[in-house]
Amino acid sequence: QNQLNLFTLLNEEEKKLVEIIRSVGQVGIDTIALSSGIPVSKVSAMLLNLEFSGLLRSLPGKVYELI
Repeated sequence: QNQLNLFTLLNEEEKKLVEIIRSVGQVGIDTIALSSGIPVSKVSAMLLNLEFSGLLRSLPGKVYELI
């Protein structure tokens, strides 16, 4: 329930990243950047924000998954 509330507060780019991770499961940052069309540097910062929000976690090797 809490995650759903957070999801509605995300901007369109953040929602795109969450959807990519949701559809794949565990996914690397390069794949996220390619799939979203957003530069890796920006994706990296957005993923960090999403991690601080408690929506996802980082795994070894710059791989991410939803919590």
